Amino acid sequence: MARDHFVPQFYLRNFQIPTEPGMIYEYRRKETPQRVAIKGVAQEEDYYDLKRDDPKTDKDLVDRLLGRTEIASAGSLQKLLMAPFFNLAVKEKAYLAWFVAFLVASNILCKRSSVV
Repeated sequence: MARDHFVPQFYLRNFQIPTEPGMIYEYRRKETPQRVAIKGVAQEEDYYDLKRDDPKTDKDLVDRLLGRTEIASAGSLQKLLMAPFFNLAVKEKAYLAWFVAFLVASNILCKRSSVV
């Protein structure tokens, strides 16, 4: 069983503690912020696996598509974070739009996949 990040690690690394690579602050309401490892936050066991009891269903489809989407959009996101102003090519904007839309859709789909 895989631990799937519903907030991608490459995205979380943009918020890491400068003096502690691989660590971020986790904030919870009414609690003191805690330093936590990026690899252990915003993830659940088999989060993106489709839970449908149908042998024709590709249970790893969402995970594979998200991986491809992350690869395609990572460069655009990095460029956006480093640029002095919003200056992305149309293709880069499309990759980022697809990435955000896919994250939203996959989170909704995977949370409700047992009733689909």
